[in-house]
Amino acid sequence: MIDDDQRRTVLRAIREACDVDHAEGEAEGCFLSNYLPLSEHARVLEPGVHLIVGDRGAGKSELFRAAAIAEARRAIVSLTAPGRVPPLNAVSFVVGYSAEGTWYPAVMQLQGAASGRSPRYLHALWLGLLVRCLAGQELLTRAHSGVDLGFWQSREAASPANVTVEVERNLDTIIAEIDTVDEGLARQDRWLCVSYDDLDRIGAGDWQALGVIVQGLVQFWSTHVRRWRRIVPKIFLRRDLYDRHALVGADVSKLAARRAELHWTTRDLYAMLLKRIVNGSTDLRAYLAGRLPAGVDDRHLGWWPTSNVESDYEPAVERLCGLYMGAGPTKGKAFTWIPSHLEDGHGRVVPRSIVRLFGKAADIELRSARPRDGRLLQHTSLRNALDAVSESRIEELVEEFPWIRRVAAHLSTQTPKLQVPIDLFRFRNVLSAIRWEDTGAEDRAPETTGAGMLGLLEELGVVFRRHDGRADVRDLYMRGFGLKRKGGVSRRPAR
Repeated sequence: MIDDDQRRTVLRAIREACDVDHAEGEAEGCFLSNYLPLSEHARVLEPGVHLIVGDRGAGKSELFRAAAIAEARRAIVSLTAPGRVPPLNAVSFVVGYSAEGTWYPAVMQLQGAASGRSPRYLHALWLGLLVRCLAGQELLTRAHSGVDLGFWQSREAASPANVTVEVERNLDTIIAEIDTVDEGLARQDRWLCVSYDDLDRIGAGDWQALGVIVQGLVQFWSTHVRRWRRIVPKIFLRRDLYDRHALVGADVSKLAARRAELHWTTRDLYAMLLKRIVNGSTDLRAYLAGRLPAGVDDRHLGWWPTSNVESDYEPAVERLCGLYMGAGPTKGKAFTWIPSHLEDGHGRVVPRSIVRLFGKAADIELRSARPRDGRLLQHTSLRNALDAVSESRIEELVEEFPWIRRVAAHLSTQTPKLQVPIDLFRFRNVLSAIRWEDTGAEDRAPETTGAGMLGLLEELGVVFRRHDGRADVRDLYMRGFGLKRKGGVSRRPAR
């Protein structure tokens, strides 16, 4: 047992360590202390792996950043069998496209560049942005004849229109110069990995523009990976973009055959959570002393759990949340309840959700009276935190798919509230009653029939079909869509 002052200190530390909403742009030291390398992540360092696929919140951007930091790469490589990836000092990562900064075209410029463009135009665009990347890294020099280095390093080369004109005007010379860079890397036995992230930001609200841009990038590289053996792409794609847009065009299937998939097991989720909170506070580390799984202290990455046995993480979770989601076993064990209630319709959990759940639960505890049984995070706090995570998840979906807001509003205003699981035919009828006439094209669902919208929601993992044929929605989305389910863990503390 700990006294109330200690308890509040530990809760504040959890809330701060789990503040994912302010994590972007954190200093390198903080990033490394939070980042958990996984063996599957090591595949991103293999020269033959060109596509990295994961759900929103699965850690694509974190892996993108980690791959560019020597200490993080070293930790990732330590999890692989010898010989799977080149020596660390033989691999360099550069940014082929990112929405951050002003070096590459703005999102609106790329959206405009996608409208009505031919495959050749899109290939010229991505070829030009590759040249700009190499010029920015000073891999092209003024000694290379025919390449206007001044142009490629200037603001003018951040314009898609200027880039494509310059490429078409000097295509032969540009290809020859990239060939020269590739040959130089081969002589030095080195690899240059060109990473592409933030692609989903290009088409917020415009699936068609996003699809054109993504297809153009994937098809461009599918035709060049056999030409350039030491300049290799690392394209980070959200899973729905990969499924819907990436596999179009000749040779793309070969590019996708050795893709890396970012999956998170229950062990991985708890390992990431514990690494984050232990490195965030000495008070938390002391509070969890004797309950943590086996791990090591790394000079750069901080404490790092090494056990691959899922049950080794149960004592720490029990210390934080208690054993059960209630007074006894009838509501289930907290250790299994947490990941199962954060799953989407595809049965996947992303790390952002579990981190946000613990942060919200700690905040709820800090604003409530001290619980009678002395456990740190009450089951009611976790249940209420799930509602907050659900609302945040809907807002994240709305950022990329603005039409989700109207769907959520429509479902939330049903009287009486819709209860899931629900008859499939009835659910289609409810969806088909949504009015889209007064919405702009960017806010309208790509499919507006009941069956069409049901398909979209299934694709996004919001809805899934049960074995009995009824439609169901995971708890992760219940609150955000204003739905209810019979039974479950109470939101109210016991009196």
